[in-house]
Formats: sequence, structure tokens, C-alpha cells
Amino acid sequence: MKSFLMGLALLAGALAGPAAAVDEVAGMVLDVQGNSNVQREGARSKVQLLDYLTAPTRLVLEADARVSLSHYKARRLYRLTGPAQVLVGADQVQVLQGPPASSQALAEPARQGTPGSGATPAAVKMRGLGPEVRLGSPAANGVVLDLRPEFQWEAVEPSSYQVSVVELPQRVVASGSSERRGWQLPAGVALEPGKDYRWIVSYRSAADGMLRTASAEFRVASADESGSMQRLRPAPGAAVDEWVWYATILREHQMYDEARRAWQAIAARRPDLADAHSLAR
Repeated sequence: MKSFLMGLALLAGALAGPAAAVDEVAGMVLDVQGNSNVQREGARSKVQLLDYLTAPTRLVLEADARVSLSHYKARRLYRLTGPAQVLVGADQVQVLQGPPASSQALAEPARQGTPGSGATPAAVKMRGLGPEVRLGSPAANGVVLDLRPEFQWEAVEPSSYQVSVVELPQRVVASGSSERRGWQLPAGVALEPGKDYRWIVSYRSAADGMLRTASAEFRVASADESGSMQRLRPAPGAAVDEWVWYATILREHQMYDEARRAWQAIAARRPDLADAHSLAR
């Protein structure tokens, strides 16, 4: 549990700026509709998706409001309906006034070792004069679940791009060329669970004849990691708050590409959630 909370606190810092100390964080907002406010130490602010709530915090929901939040110590997802006043404590969520909350248990994945840094997996690019290559997916320093991921990148110039995938330290798994900004492994070739890889894209610029190239490393999830995430994955018709929780878990485990796909599904269902649209890009 401590590793899980640490990773979520780091995620808060990456998405929402400076966060409170880990031991003060009680939960996170997983969905918000209508008008609601956070009241803490005399200050009031609007409840936002992915807000981290410290204990004690009072939530005030107006009549049109609905808020879902996770509570780490209770290991539950709470759904609140306005009008209501709610106290988020270190041990529980208490409705002081208004309709009672509904809740459900939240499972959490087993995690070995220390959590990742939570740093945003920015696209890798080679700096210099002239056109550049930007690698998109698989994300740099990320973990992929698919044994045959699609490799995607951006480049200023159209070209015949050369692509190679290397199992670290130096075994070439596959290579080929593509006229578009995407490539897939040849038929019959798959990556191996738990292995580390590097992928490289290069092309020769028509503008100056110089070779443009970029590379990034990633890891394929182990069989245990893949199984754990499959068990945690909500059903297709599950509530948005369950999908938001799942997306945060994916990102905490550095599964950036899978998390982005989850945010894309969330954004399609909820056009009102601006943060979901931002994270879906």
C-alpha cells in the first residue's frame, strides 16, 4: 500500500503541480459533474478531476453536483450526490448532510520494488538544425502490454523511414522501412514479456541530405504485470470513475500508452472533462 500511495502522490505532482506530503493525502477525485467546492483551512476552490484531497477536507456539493473519489486508507470508491456536505478524513469519508454516499471496494495491483518517477513520457527528439524525428509510441521509458505494439512517430518531412527494434543490449529483433509515420513488426515476430528494448527511426533529409534519427527505450510488461492489469481493467460499460482510477494505475506503473488509450475512451464518453481530453493526446 505504501508503494501505491507514493506512486499516486508523484503522479499528482506531475499532473497538478506541487502536492501535499504523501501521509496527508487521503484520496483523489475520479469524476466531477455540476458545481462543488473544496473547503480547507478557510480556503475554497472548485473541485477538479484528479484533485488530491488531504485530510481533513470538507466538500460542499450543490444540488446539481456529483463527485466520485477514491479513499486510499479505506480502499474504497465513494460516489457523492448533492446537495451535500462531506468530510474527507484520514480514515473515512463521512456525509455530514445530504444523501448517503454509495461506495465499492477498490482492488490494487501488487507492485514490486519502488515506484517510477512519475515523469511525463515526453516524445523523444534529436535536437539540431533542420527537420526532426519525434518518437511517440511506445513512449520513452514506458512499459507496454502489447507484444506487437504499433510504432508511431512524427517528422517534418515525408520520407522513407528506416525502423529497427533492438533487444537490449544489442540483439536486433526486426527492422524495416515505412512510407508513413508508423510501422508494425513483421508477421510472426513478437516481443518477449519482461524484456527491455530500444527502437530507432531514421531518414535522410531531402532538405540538406543529413541523416535524422531518434531512439527510445521501453520495457514489455512481465506476464504477471499483464495479468494484474487485465484483472484490474474495468468492464467496457463501467462507470467513468472506474476508468479514471484504472488510467491512474496504468500511469503509476509507467504504462503510458495504455493509460493514454484509457483517457481517450474517457474523453469520448465525457466531453465535459477537459483534463481527460488533455491526457488523451
